[in-house]
Amino acid sequence: EGLIEIAQNGRIQSSTTTRRDGKYEEAVPIGFYYLMASAKGYHPSDSATYINRRNTHVELLLNPIIELHVPEITTELPVTPKNAPEEAVDVQIQESDPITLEKNQMSEPIASSVTDKSAELPESKYKANNLVFLVDVSQSMNQSGKLEILKSSMYRLTEALRESDKVTVIAYAREAEVLIDGVSGNQTAKIDESISGLTAGGMTSGGIGFRTAYNALRDTWIDRGNNQVIVVTDGAFRKTDHESILKMARKQGNKGATTSVVAIKSTDYARKVLAEVVDFGEGHLLKLDDFRVDREKILDEIKEQSLISK
Repeated sequence: EGLIEIAQNGRIQSSTTTRRDGKYEEAVPIGFYYLMASAKGYHPSDSATYINRRNTHVELLLNPIIELHVPEITTELPVTPKNAPEEAVDVQIQESDPITLEKNQMSEPIASSVTDKSAELPESKYKANNLVFLVDVSQSMNQSGKLEILKSSMYRLTEALRESDKVTVIAYAREAEVLIDGVSGNQTAKIDESISGLTAGGMTSGGIGFRTAYNALRDTWIDRGNNQVIVVTDGAFRKTDHESILKMARKQGNKGATTSVVAIKSTDYARKVLAEVVDFGEGHLLKLDDFRVDREKILDEIKEQSLISK
């Protein structure tokens, strides 16, 4: 038996175990889904796919976890089997007519406005945050569930933001589009709507996005607060943009702004290049690869940057 989780737009829609033969069937509306499979003794597997009348079958292969036991007295290592068996988790998606999912169908509750949102970020411990998210929505971000992983982590952040915090979300590909501008952190529904509306397509032009982000940060600047640009991407920027981006990050860093980068399922090379941006911008490089494991990382970054020094 394995565990199957189906996510859409950054939220888990269903979570259940497969049958003993590794198969699972569920009727879902037409749409784009992120499927995750896991089983004891196997590495997890995932797939992002569009479900329609022609595509109703998804197979996720789980590779076994092979432990190497090293004898204490000998230097010879056990030989790993060349053809280790794989366990197939077969997901049969039965398509239903397009419908709107109600909130009570989601396994993860949406943050309530009644909740005391200062509990995780008490004013006495954390500065007010002025956060500008610059999100890469180029075509490559539509692959491997990258946007799903990002949205899950951003939703987690909005659960903790306070009225004193400000949030700006900018989507960029060929052009930069401001989705929300300086919205108070307690306007959860409005912020979540901008996150939910992020869709990918087009080519990346980082320079335009950075200029727009830093201008927005200055327009909503909070004195003695944490003024931070959080850049979200899956790859390195074009060489023609990279040098100008480094100069902008350094200039804004000298003015008190922080630039951090969220690298989603990026290659080692891309992370190395992106690390230069955070070095110039006095921020951190966050690696997001797993829908569940990395959900807290953006919130943890905000906590670290806004912590009031004793």
